Order: sequence, then structure tokens, then C-alpha cells
Amino acid sequence: MQPPGDVQYLMHALAARWLPVLCENMKKPIRVEITGRNSFWQNAVKVEWEHQYPDRKWIEQGDRFYVIEAEWLLDLQRIANQCFSTAVVAPEDVGRRNLFRKIFRREDDVE
Repeated sequence: MQPPGDVQYLMHALAARWLPVLCENMKKPIRVEITGRNSFWQNAVKVEWEHQYPDRKWIEQGDRFYVIEAEWLLDLQRIANQCFSTAVVAPEDVGRRNLFRKIFRREDDVE
């Protein structure tokens, strides 16, 4: 379940403001989006990441978005593939992606 659009916009605005403060220990932080077949597989990526890399802490930004170090991206994509998911660099403006997600909704996407 995702929050309404105005809440997502507020979360994005707050994240943009506080991201530099939260990521001061990261070398080159990037924002990624993890999309799975359903919420079970999205959560499986999170669990597997924490199991394989307990020292690599990421910052959660809502349901699908995380901030990680850029050099971790290939490892995260490998783990996501193993969990029937994808991990991609997230856009700065999530509005367009949310619009397309609403138009081309999959059966297992539930709001």
C-alpha cells in the first residue's frame, strides 16, 4: 500500500532537504527504487541484503525507495534479481513514474 500522492510529494520534499544530513557518512549516495513481483519479494530483497551485508546500512524513504552508496548498486541488483525483483536508480521527480504506475497498474499492485 502506497501513501496518497500529496504524502509522497511531502516525503520526497523532506527527503531532498534532509538527505545530505542523513547521508554524511556515505561516500556517494544514490537513491534507488526496488520493485518486486509483490510486497513479499520486495521484503525478501531487504531481508537478503541485511543478511549478506549487515555492515552496509541503507536509508529507507518510503515503500520502494532507499538511499545507498553508489558502489553497492551492482550487489543490490544481484540480490534483487535473486528475489524476482529489480533495483534501479530512482528519478529525482517521482511524479511521472507514479502516473505511469497508476495508468499501467499490474494485478498485484495494491494501493
